[in-house]
Amino acid sequence: MREIIGAGGQVSLIRHDSIEFFDCGENFSEITCPQCGVEIDQAVWGDMMDRDYVPTRMADPVNGIAPGFRMQADALPCCGASATVAQLDYVWPVAFGRFAVEAANPAIGELTTEQVMALEAALGCPLIVVYRHL
Repeated sequence: MREIIGAGGQVSLIRHDSIEFFDCGENFSEITCPQCGVEIDQAVWGDMMDRDYVPTRMADPVNGIAPGFRMQADALPCCGASATVAQLDYVWPVAFGRFAVEAANPAIGELTTEQVMALEAALGCPLIVVYRHL
């Protein structure tokens, strides 16, 4: 990882027990339906996020209700197709997951396909690259 991001960048490993949202910060702009391509209003998207997310205080492990995102499909207002919040198309990629490798202030621009493939091979899983602008 260090050879990819350069000496000045800071690398952090983030692990959650539940599925969390990894946003793209100020890059966030548009969400569209994966079925018909129509833009989804951000207020509608916010409602979908709220319905799908279980806060820690509302979790009930005894009854199988874990905190975090449940990834339950919701009917979309544009065409009626069902999709989870993770299946929507985001103009700047976002991710939902339990684990992240975060590189703050890397000395590079966008990762190349080869760099992403090298990271995936090292971690043993596919990655979604999220460019977060703060």
